[in-house]
Amino acid sequence: MGMTPYYIMLLFILACVFTYRDNMSDKNKNRLLIISLLPMFCLLAFKSETMGADTSTYSRMFVEAGDNLNFESRIELGYQYTVILLNRFFGSSQSLYIFSALVICSSLYIFIKRTANNYPLALYFFATMGFFQFSMSGIRQALSIAIILFSFPFIQKKRRLYFLAIIAFAFLFHKSAFFFIPMYWIMNMQVNKKNLTYMVLGMVSVYFLAEPFMLTAADMLNYDYGIESTGNGYIFMFIVLLITILCYRNRDVLMDIKKTNSYLINANYASLVLWIIRLISRTAERLSLFFMPYTYVALEQYLSSRPANNKKLYIMIAVLIAGYLFVHRMAPSEDLNNFTFYWQQ
Repeated sequence: MGMTPYYIMLLFILACVFTYRDNMSDKNKNRLLIISLLPMFCLLAFKSETMGADTSTYSRMFVEAGDNLNFESRIELGYQYTVILLNRFFGSSQSLYIFSALVICSSLYIFIKRTANNYPLALYFFATMGFFQFSMSGIRQALSIAIILFSFPFIQKKRRLYFLAIIAFAFLFHKSAFFFIPMYWIMNMQVNKKNLTYMVLGMVSVYFLAEPFMLTAADMLNYDYGIESTGNGYIFMFIVLLITILCYRNRDVLMDIKKTNSYLINANYASLVLWIIRLISRTAERLSLFFMPYTYVALEQYLSSRPANNKKLYIMIAVLIAGYLFVHRMAPSEDLNNFTFYWQQ
């Protein structure tokens, strides 16, 4: 089937993007988001085990899973217990992919409703700018990210214990959830020039301290290669930098639209830091996936805040660039560029 299912998914979401109207009722907006999520859910849930570098390994682990938790395994206990339950009730590894798709899409539905205006547009950036591609293969971390998205209201309300409880639960699916803890304080900072200065100094410092930070991250994530050097990442780093600049320059307008946008702007600084480190180590890209959802919605909010007479032009430019990035990353990937459903394998 090649890339055709992916293109259909994107066209389906885009049809919803341009169906959206600011004066739509909340009920119709919610329906539009559900409709736009359906193709993503189907691809995640009904993919074959050949889709993604790690999917076949997850299938094998599912088949080999016993009835008891293995406390000596590097695989997190929450994920192990989930597999045991799914194996006991359904017996097929496809149930794992359907369950994961349900959790991921439900989390996106709730998170996008809380933070975005044009729901399908925000989802389009989730689909094209890395999250969907990673979710096709990195099931444990994708589940952990989906769980952490539920922590956003507790960051807003400064309910630290509830926030930490969600982090602890996400940690049971992937240890990298630990690195999201500082976001409680980062996202609650005031958006002003003083804190921006601190952020810039932090970005410069973290660039030079990246090696020990990445070694710690690689050790926690059980990556046996330590730091994986890379010469790539400049395109995404530049895009996140551009989103950061645009959102900061328009911070007053954005915060007038939604109070939650101050949290998105602050979170985007963390995304930028990790993409700067990504120039040194690919490990940072895995960590950035916890922070990028806020970047996706920050971009949607910036586009939604544009004047009515040229808003569509801004959206079209962003849609084309994001679509190009999606094809640029997916097409060369031998694990993903020829999509097959489970009944085709």
